[in-house]
Amino acid sequence: MSAVRNRQNERMRGAKAKAFVDLYKMNRGCFRCGYAEHPVALHCNHLDRSDKNKSIAYLTKKGVIENIKKELEKCEVLCANCHAIFSFANNHHYNLGGNDD
Repeated sequence: MSAVRNRQNERMRGAKAKAFVDLYKMNRGCFRCGYAEHPVALHCNHLDRSDKNKSIAYLTKKGVIENIKKELEKCEVLCANCHAIFSFANNHHYNLGGNDD
């Protein structure tokens, strides 16, 4: 199989995975406030950060739906505002770079 065909297949899988995740987020809406107007404003928030294998965005780019489903089981959907508030309240804004500076 040619490199061009491989890239086309990867793009197709990624597009299907993105559609799957967008529909998932829209069907659930924000767990906290109920917002469900646009999937770009809905985030998948891992309930236990230590149990996170990969981000949903990374898995979506890879396009393997079964892996996405497994990771989504560990998440709740939050709108961008609720996600920012939740992250701040739980000190997720500290140590993002991995150092204590």
